[in-house]
Amino acid sequence: MCSKKPFFLILFLLYLPVIQAQNTQFSVQLNSGLFSFGGESAAGTSFINVSDVASEQNYTNNPYGTKKKMTYGLSARFQRITDKNIIFAFSSG
Repeated sequence: MCSKKPFFLILFLLYLPVIQAQNTQFSVQLNSGLFSFGGESAAGTSFINVSDVASEQNYTNNPYGTKKKMTYGLSARFQRITDKNIIFAFSSG
């Protein structure tokens, strides 16, 4: 007599991806990189110019500089996949 257990096990494994389908995802990312500003107006130093006259605004002659800096970031994402395969997602960071 043939056992029915292997048949039901194979049948269950075939339907397992449908049963365990992931429809809600949440992820957090930490990232880093190297940043530098270059261009015609880039300079090695910056100055903040403060005016004594109320009619003139304060300004910076070069707010970016030319130095290379390490950057970092943190972001999060929530994603939901509906039964009709429509993706709704919210990302921040």
